[in-house]
Amino acid sequence: MQRTIKALAFTLLTLSAQHLIAQTNKTFLSTRPQGVDSLLERVMLQSMTASKDEDAFGGIFQATAFYNEAIQTSGLGRYFLFGDKDSAGLTRDQLRLFIPDQNNALESANEVAAGRTTPLLSADVTTVKFSPTLRSFGVFLTYYQDLEKILPGLYFNVRVPVVEVESDLGIIATGGNSEAVKQFLSGALNEIPVTASYARKPLQHAKISTKQQNLGIADIDLRMGYAFFQGDHGSLGFNIGLTVPTGNIPEAKQAFEAIYGNNGHWGFGAGLEGRYRLWESDESNLVVHASTDYRNLFPNTERRTFGIKGIDFGQYRIIAERTNTSANLQAIPAADALTLNTDVTPGMQLDNAAGFTYSYGGLTLDLAYNLWYRDRESLKLRDAWNDTKYAYLATDAAVNTQFGLVPLVLPGGTLTPDFVPNPAAGANHANLTSDAIDFESARTAVQLTNKILAGVGYVFKEFEYPVMLGIGGHYEIPNDNNTARTWGFFCKTGIAF
Repeated sequence: MQRTIKALAFTLLTLSAQHLIAQTNKTFLSTRPQGVDSLLERVMLQSMTASKDEDAFGGIFQATAFYNEAIQTSGLGRYFLFGDKDSAGLTRDQLRLFIPDQNNALESANEVAAGRTTPLLSADVTTVKFSPTLRSFGVFLTYYQDLEKILPGLYFNVRVPVVEVESDLGIIATGGNSEAVKQFLSGALNEIPVTASYARKPLQHAKISTKQQNLGIADIDLRMGYAFFQGDHGSLGFNIGLTVPTGNIPEAKQAFEAIYGNNGHWGFGAGLEGRYRLWESDESNLVVHASTDYRNLFPNTERRTFGIKGIDFGQYRIIAERTNTSANLQAIPAADALTLNTDVTPGMQLDNAAGFTYSYGGLTLDLAYNLWYRDRESLKLRDAWNDTKYAYLATDAAVNTQFGLVPLVLPGGTLTPDFVPNPAAGANHANLTSDAIDFESARTAVQLTNKILAGVGYVFKEFEYPVMLGIGGHYEIPNDNNTARTWGFFCKTGIAF
């Protein structure tokens, strides 16, 4: 079994190595689901199983209170920023790509309706940085029922994690335009109607504002297993499993959503599990155990925000929306147009564990390793994109240096640097077609993490119904910044009857 686990780990590392590159300029992150954690379920379970009376009903109930927190989150900051950098310095000209802003002479007249008589943007450089936080805590409820009276080696298992998730991108903006940037990204800028000299709608999707919190059941997992081999020193078996989605589904209103569960995807799969007693004395023994759980996650519709190819922070780039006619435009953040119903197929998910359990009387010591893997997502727009509804706005060459935009040439060879609400025959805009939609920005790439867990517990075997108490902690390391590095601890209790 140990050789099998090592071979599986090596295979996963090899197959996914080509995808494990730093992620940046992304709009969505799907972290490891809180309910997919075979170590929390199985740690100390072996001692409980061994403590049951042969004439008992055969049930084991466990409740595991846990806390997880992301650390060293600069990688997540680079994930949501661009250029694989921790921070970005934006000039006034660059910010005008995201916050429509005319020259000062026009601004005084046009912003009166919005209650402002001073320029929205100053000439100062504004630095933007993310300092994300991600926490989850709750209780992991598991129930194990052996069905020995029906068939020796048969069992049923259910797992119900009740979780609260907190997420916050932790935007830090400094410089003369810091308040304008935070207002724009939080969707707090006032709307200017299309009848004004220029128009603007506030950000409605992929907003970056305050801490997000969500509470719920992070998917129910059901397993039916059978130990086809049971010997004096160990056992080997297989199981089939079903994941019932009970978590929340991404809505893309915020850039870093607090997601509990597996984004609303059903899952079905199988697993292998085995244990072997390495040695035993009168009062102590050492057992090695291993398991692998495979789930194929089926498609589900989610709301995802897409970027624009070749443009850093493209989801926040101001674009033009045609209203009544092609000459009647309104400036909107691209995210408001590019947040779309998306058919998401996560594909394969593997939760692999191996560890040692040492028992001395009622005392148990656990040391275990977990390898978790999820495949690269497949994305497909659920609804057809209208190639003529949205357009790029004309910008001058100086603004385009960092962001890679192509300036639009107007009749006569001149360029206009700002939004013009009533263009002549659409001369200063070009259609934003489906070819420009950046699917990679909204896609969660291959994820691979390595977790080490240690725990200590005690089983009160002298009770009529043995009771277990335990504590422990873990540290999880991702292979790249496309999921979170976390630490956590747990407190566990259980009863066998």
